Order: sequence, then C-alpha cells, then structure tokens
Amino acid sequence: SFINNNESDKGGLHLGGAGAAYNDGHIFISGSGKVGIGTITPQNKLDVKGSVAVNSVDNNGSGKSLKLNKSRSATFGIVQDGDSLGKIQFYGGDGAKLVEAARIDAEVTGAPGTDDMPARLTFKTTPDGASTATEKMTILSDGKVGIGTSTPQRKLHIHQASSACLLYTSDA
Repeated sequence: SFINNNESDKGGLHLGGAGAAYNDGHIFISGSGKVGIGTITPQNKLDVKGSVAVNSVDNNGSGKSLKLNKSRSATFGIVQDGDSLGKIQFYGGDGAKLVEAARIDAEVTGAPGTDDMPARLTFKTTPDGASTATEKMTILSDGKVGIGTSTPQRKLHIHQASSACLLYTSDA
C-alpha cells in the first residue's frame, strides 16, 4: 500500500496498491475532483467498481437509508412542479456500451410548500429491441397507481390499447 499525491500523468491523489495492483486503485481522487473506489478512471463525481453495502448493525428498529436530495439552492431553495428529485437507473453492457434497461424516477407534482412535497414515482423499462426505457407504471401523490397510463383515474387504473389486459389465475 502507498499514498501517492504526485500523479503527474493523472493529476490526482492515489491511495492503494503498487506494481500490478496499482490500476486496481483502492481510492483515487482525480485532479478534477472525481473519486474512484476500485478504479483510477472515475467518470462521475463518485465511481465504485464493485458492490456497495449499507449495513445496519445497531441494536434498534431503524434501518439505514439512501437519500437523493434536491434543492434549487444551498439554502434549501424550493423545488418546482416538474422538477426531478432523482432517479435510480439500471444499465447493462451490449458489447459496445452501457444501455439503460430500467429506471425509477421521482418528480415533483404540484406546488410544494412548507412540509408539503407532492411527488410521483414512475417505473420505466426498455422493451426488447429498443434502447430507451419507457414508462410502464406510475404512482401519483394521491396514491393512484397507473399501469399503461401516466394519469390514473382510480386507485388502480390499467390501460392497454388492444387485447385483454388483466389475467387472474388460481391453483385452487
């Protein structure tokens, strides 16, 4: 192990192995402030090569959380109707590049106010033969769920342009 802050060819700080283990860099901070864990070529603010675990070993009923925060300023500037609050994206390699397979989006719907943050979740998947994820299910701020529609009119609203859209089976 070593610490090397004289990365003249990479412009950053490297904490990790030497020799053959160098390129597996335990932690690398690029000259532009990007952090790589397990990689010396981070492409985002934080790139992790490998799995990430968030563990809760406290002797209580609380679990850990992952928070995606959005504000329009450093002083908690109020977000607006239509603002994206964050997304979780899933990609797979197609032999040439990473292609989006699915994602979950959170978006502000309506006018937020003090202790009031109306939002919707949309679930998107990429159909076979396509390269873009499209919306398949929506959960609105009032709890209405839409499958095949982004504007559900009832607690559960299923829409399909043609053929039967609901199948119920039982082993009984």
